[in-house]
Amino acid sequence: MSTKLKNTKVLLATAIIGGAFTPVMVQAGGTEAVIPLEQSTEVIGTFQSTTLDVSIPATSSFLFDPDTGTSTIPEMSIQNNTNAPVYLTSKAINVSPISTWKPILVEPGKYVNWNTLSKAETNQDVSLGLKALTGANWLSAIQNAEFNSVDIATGKKIGVIKPKLSVNLQPTVKAGTSFDSPKILTSNYLFEFGLE
Repeated sequence: MSTKLKNTKVLLATAIIGGAFTPVMVQAGGTEAVIPLEQSTEVIGTFQSTTLDVSIPATSSFLFDPDTGTSTIPEMSIQNNTNAPVYLTSKAINVSPISTWKPILVEPGKYVNWNTLSKAETNQDVSLGLKALTGANWLSAIQNAEFNSVDIATGKKIGVIKPKLSVNLQPTVKAGTSFDSPKILTSNYLFEFGLE
């Protein structure tokens, strides 16, 4: 769409300046003045919504050794592929319906010494949690550095991941040491991501 420029003042002469025609007004005394014209152009910009793009492990596994009371658990890498800061919230840690062993998830402080649990207690109670590992890829300080499944309630905001970078989380586990047979525990770690 174009707009016609219209000068409301009377043009008395036209001068050639630098090869272009320029409107001028001849005033008394023989001096010339360029008559300014003002018009505006409306510029409409459309800003598309940001696409959230985050990568998390599809599966992870750990090994708990009751003879030492220790576990071997790999870190979870959470990759923010979005071109913007993205918050990370843990929404739930629970026992999967498909798990062949379904213990009760409890707070790690329920027992002072987990290696003193009886066989019945060992088969009944487990504590699962998460620990956020520090690093330069968090936009600001980690808000909830370590928590367990019982702490989460409606959600625990862990922190904000910088654009195009990744952070690491360490799953945690506490369990008794009186297993009379091997157990397979399948659990779900549910995360929520959004623009900060």
